[in-house]
Amino acid sequence: MQEEIIRSFGKRLKARIEEIMAEFS
Repeated sequence: MQEEIIRSFGKRLKARIEEIMAEFS
């Protein structure tokens, strides 16, 4: 259960970082 939450949070965080990086490049 905890792992699922962490994994989904990590996925969202990664997507957010990729969005930000795309804006700056």
